[in-house]
Amino acid sequence: VQVFQPLGKLESLLLSSNQLLRVEPDHFAHLSNLKELQLHGNNLRELTEGLFDQLASLTKLNLARNNLDRLPPRAFERLPQLQVLRLYENRLRHIPAGAFDALPELQELGLHQNQLETLSPELFVHNGNLQKLYLSNNLLTALPAGTSCLCVPSPRSPCTSTACATSPRPPSAPCPTCGSCGSMRTSWQLS
Repeated sequence: VQVFQPLGKLESLLLSSNQLLRVEPDHFAHLSNLKELQLHGNNLRELTEGLFDQLASLTKLNLARNNLDRLPPRAFERLPQLQVLRLYENRLRHIPAGAFDALPELQELGLHQNQLETLSPELFVHNGNLQKLYLSNNLLTALPAGTSCLCVPSPRSPCTSTACATSPRPPSAPCPTCGSCGSMRTSWQLS
């Protein structure tokens, strides 16, 4: 029996500022109602594949101030309700392509004070609700070209090409590459 197994109604779990080196998927297997998980300020070096798969109700995940140097490509794939993700003050050098694709509700993403050297142009294409993006104090020397306007793919417009973002356009104008309506895109300035 895992320590949290009888806590099926638990909504917040604060494990911050301990000395945790590792957490496993079965630690959270019975916490399907969990909305907030605080793991910041530990000594986590890696996230195991499927670690958060049982936490579909999670809205806030704090992994800041650990020793993470990489993220599994699908670490957050089963967190469709996640709104706040804090990964700051780790040792991340690279964010895998598609790492945030399954997070349509994401509003705040903290990646500051890592060791990020580059960002993929498509990294945030599926995060149309993102309101706060923290990238300060990394090793970025340039921002990806063509990130003024990224089309949000839909059944009507499957285009995910960065060519859609090569020239800014008015909010109601269709994308010159895929023809999608301006209302179906996410607009934000990085360059």
